[in-house]
Amino acid sequence: MAFLATLVSAGLYLYASWPPRSAVLARKSGSESGKRAELVYPARFAFIVSALMLLAASAQLMLLLLKHDFSYSYVVSYSSRDLPLVYLISSFWAGQEGTFLLWAVLVAIIGIWVFKTAGDFEPPVMFFTALTNIALISLMLVRSPFALVPGEPPLDGQGLNPLLQDPWMAVHPPVLFLGFAAVTVPFAYAMAALWRNDYSVWARRVSPWAALSFAALGAGISLGGYWAYTVLGWGGFWGWDPVENSSLVPWLTITAALHALFVVRTKGTWQKTALALCIVTFVLVFYSTFLTRSGVLSNFSVHSFTDMGINTHLVAWLVFFTVISAVGFLIRLKHIPTSRRPLANSGGHSQQAVGRESAESRRAGVTLESAMYWGVLALILLAVLVLAGTSAPLITGGLAAVRRWVPWLAVLPESASNVGTAYYARVSTPLAVLMVLLIAAVPILAWKPLGSKQVFRRLRVPLAVAAAVGIVAALWGVRHPALLALVAFAALALTANAAVVLRAPRKAHRLGSYITHVGVGILLIGAVISTMYGSTTRLVLPLGKAKRFGEYSVTYMGMENPPSGKPRMKIVFAERNGRSFEATPLVYPNSRGEYMTEPYVRKYILHDLYVSATGPPQSSGGGRRLVLGRGETQEVAGYRVRFERFVAGSMTGDLIQVGVRLLVSRGGHSEVLTPMLSVDKDSRRTVTPASTKDGALQFSILGISATDAAVMLAVSGKGVGGEAVEVAGVDLSTKPLINFVWLGTVLILIGGLLSVYRRGKELRSLELTAAALAKPSSEGGRVRSVSVRRGAV
Repeated sequence: MAFLATLVSAGLYLYASWPPRSAVLARKSGSESGKRAELVYPARFAFIVSALMLLAASAQLMLLLLKHDFSYSYVVSYSSRDLPLVYLISSFWAGQEGTFLLWAVLVAIIGIWVFKTAGDFEPPVMFFTALTNIALISLMLVRSPFALVPGEPPLDGQGLNPLLQDPWMAVHPPVLFLGFAAVTVPFAYAMAALWRNDYSVWARRVSPWAALSFAALGAGISLGGYWAYTVLGWGGFWGWDPVENSSLVPWLTITAALHALFVVRTKGTWQKTALALCIVTFVLVFYSTFLTRSGVLSNFSVHSFTDMGINTHLVAWLVFFTVISAVGFLIRLKHIPTSRRPLANSGGHSQQAVGRESAESRRAGVTLESAMYWGVLALILLAVLVLAGTSAPLITGGLAAVRRWVPWLAVLPESASNVGTAYYARVSTPLAVLMVLLIAAVPILAWKPLGSKQVFRRLRVPLAVAAAVGIVAALWGVRHPALLALVAFAALALTANAAVVLRAPRKAHRLGSYITHVGVGILLIGAVISTMYGSTTRLVLPLGKAKRFGEYSVTYMGMENPPSGKPRMKIVFAERNGRSFEATPLVYPNSRGEYMTEPYVRKYILHDLYVSATGPPQSSGGGRRLVLGRGETQEVAGYRVRFERFVAGSMTGDLIQVGVRLLVSRGGHSEVLTPMLSVDKDSRRTVTPASTKDGALQFSILGISATDAAVMLAVSGKGVGGEAVEVAGVDLSTKPLINFVWLGTVLILIGGLLSVYRRGKELRSLELTAAALAKPSSEGGRVRSVSVRRGAV
């Protein structure tokens, strides 16, 4: 029903939009206008019916989850009877089918809001909005969330992935998909402007939605980063994972689009750039959906879905939207205006004299528009480079396929491969330096014309702060020139924009961009310092025996198994001043017998103490315990033991085997040992030890941490010694200035929401003004004179 109603709505809106013509020509044809009015109301009705059907489907799926109706495959796959209510609700969007339904519902709700405010643009805008939902609903027809379980329904479900049972991950998907849904509106308006060849109002109407897309996508990415930091245990918030990047790239392009739309509104230029960016962002959202849900990244990303039979349909829709967008843009390219006349009196950047650059600035070629140009270019270039790295498995896989068909092309890769984090660091750092320099310049360029002495006087404090921060960072240990420049210039951007905010605190709703720029500066400082200059120490803690870590005495006190919750270690940190606290990192087996870990984070103002278990604690009748990360070497009883890699064994439905390849050396002799660990379908564990040829040492696997790529081994034999003891392996890390990352993120989002509010308010003001101008006065029907408030978009 929802698919049919959306199809009818799209057809009616398309017919109401045909033939493509501008608003001026449409108003000259009274009969044509009447025909369109007759079609718009049934089109609206069909769209509302579609929205109601999608809401009903969502309510039904939620009810099935809450009732534990395990006759449905989706309920079995993502829920169980023991799930708390909040995670039972979040299992709605735990799988592909549920997220597609959530996405379609959000598009439908946004569409109802749009058709009430689109005016003359309603038919083409709503046609492209309905077309988006046709694509999403068609994917659910292929892979339905209401598919029944074949045969007898199970008594319980498989449950939600333990790592997803976290409050931050419960809200991350809805926020991210709100951003995906909101991106539809800029796309629909851009395509409608091309359809009608009318570029007079689209930028003003689309700006609030572009700001909402920026805020929602940014919030979704931030929630995912915070979840990774507090749950996954590897100590970071951003790993340049292809799935992470697939959301970052549309966020970069919609950020560039926001800046381009600002220039369109104030200067009347950059129409082509703004149109292209709004369209490309939408296409990139579908491309990211293909990357994450087609299974093409399953060997390269820990977040990727496996192929669930929708590849062909995803590719078809991606190609369809790409082709119609490209063709429409190219057909209208020569007709898109390039006039420098402002479209409306915008009142400038936060009401501060946009375009009133000084003669000195114009002679030097430095204007607000030129700063915007370089900023947008940097954002686009960063998006392209990140997209290239993210698509590397797809690109290299395609080239490898060509090589298999044409063997003599030996220069092509043999198999699909991914780029490392070093690639992203190399390409993003110089562009980030350029962007923070431009961000620092924006407040100066937005001020009234100033002489060179006045400019220096205004910049004196920001430059002094930047120099001081640079010196402190260098003393702290930041030696890399690019990173040192990034920290110093981020401080310059922070200070310059904070000065504007502090001068006008009562006009915060007009200062969204400045607040966002302050957040960018704070975030970059925190990201560089916390990522590059933290420290990590691995300790093996015997039960009840203290070890020293910096200013702390650290003692492992055993395991706690709460009746409701996950097993956790109890580790006491005692400070020299007599104070102490307990750290409780989680360590528990998943359904496949692998041990999962979740860290404990102790927050301070200027740093975090990050405590993560390397695996489960072990107890035995003697011998030694080794905790080895991949590539790490330790010595025991005169032998050097190196953990090289994991080795996959049997992976049937009833048995999972995994081993570790050890290189054991003594003197000039080396040998390879592979102890194995097996887990059957009932989670029973079987250990197969491996011994050296001389029988001196025997190695057994005690635990494996997949997230940390680490193994805990029991070593017994001649000369090993040891007494019965329980030991726990932990990684202790300090994360300096990590709270700057979270503070910067919050400020960026606050700035984005303020921009949504401001652009929406200004658009409403413009609509009221237009309505008043169109209303005839009582004197001969002449139009009344209405002054337009400065600042309307």
